[in-house]
Amino acid sequence: MTTAKQVDVINVGLLLLSLLIAFYIPFQLFLFSYAVLGPLHYLTEIRWLNSKHFFVTDKRWIMVLLIATIIIVVPSIIKLPLFSFVYNVPWVNLIAKFMSRYYAVIMLGCLIFSMVLVLFKKASYYFLWLLIGIAISMLVLKFVPFAYVLFGVFLPTIIHVYLFTLLFMIYGTLNAKTGWGIAAIVTLIVAPFVIMFWPIDSTNYTLHNSTRAIFIESGFNRLANYLGKIFSANGAVLKLPDVSVIGIKVQVFIAFCYTYHYLNWFSKTSIIGWGKQMKTMHLVGICTIWLLAILLYWYNYILGFKVLAFLSLLHVLLEFPLNVTSIKAIAVKLLPK
Repeated sequence: MTTAKQVDVINVGLLLLSLLIAFYIPFQLFLFSYAVLGPLHYLTEIRWLNSKHFFVTDKRWIMVLLIATIIIVVPSIIKLPLFSFVYNVPWVNLIAKFMSRYYAVIMLGCLIFSMVLVLFKKASYYFLWLLIGIAISMLVLKFVPFAYVLFGVFLPTIIHVYLFTLLFMIYGTLNAKTGWGIAAIVTLIVAPFVIMFWPIDSTNYTLHNSTRAIFIESGFNRLANYLGKIFSANGAVLKLPDVSVIGIKVQVFIAFCYTYHYLNWFSKTSIIGWGKQMKTMHLVGICTIWLLAILLYWYNYILGFKVLAFLSLLHVLLEFPLNVTSIKAIAVKLLPK
């Protein structure tokens, strides 16, 4: 059985490997990791979370997160060719526009409600807290200008794959207390600064038309644009086909974060135990869906992206209680008693 120290050593290696490849092929690495590593991560983590009762007292309330996911992906799902006959129906189109507009409200509301599920044991007032969470979310989105980007764009993407991964690693290291664990944490923290200050030549990064088309049609380039605006006064920095140095560095960071996020999960099989007691039936089912997902991405990347959107977002929302649990556990260990 792999020890905590061995896993931490492996993770330092995975961090460096992810960073190196991200520098070399940032666009291609991101698309590969998202399509190949992503679906297997979603499937295995959701099953593991279910075995842990999603880290809440009453997991029946997890249905709220499931319903929220369905509501959020409605605009994407009904745009699939299979549902083209429905999309032009006026009231369906109206619902889709409504969901798109209040996407960030739902995301923040789910995060607040997850805090309630973890921090409060009695379920008597959960429904009231759900309404309060939605109200708070609407107020935040109305009066905080950056809130839409923070909760609608960054929360399910870069916060999920970088910040929550970092917190999970800190929590694990506080328990295991290995030097290599600290080294992995430091490496993850230092990586963005290495990317920021490392000199690169934008002429070394060329995009095939197919890759450029995928980034534009999927909207992946918007995440880089939002991140780039934080570091650049020139606005959008990944406005394809023009790609600036800042734009490339931002994409290196995104590719690094997503790739390591997935690899970190798979490296901790023996520590977390998500692979234990998995019945052959479950293993076959997961592998079958995973292979079908890869084939779908290979056949048509955008189609795969839209079909897997539900599973991708679902694993983000279902992980919220775990994220809150990790933050709570870190606070208990670090704050004076």
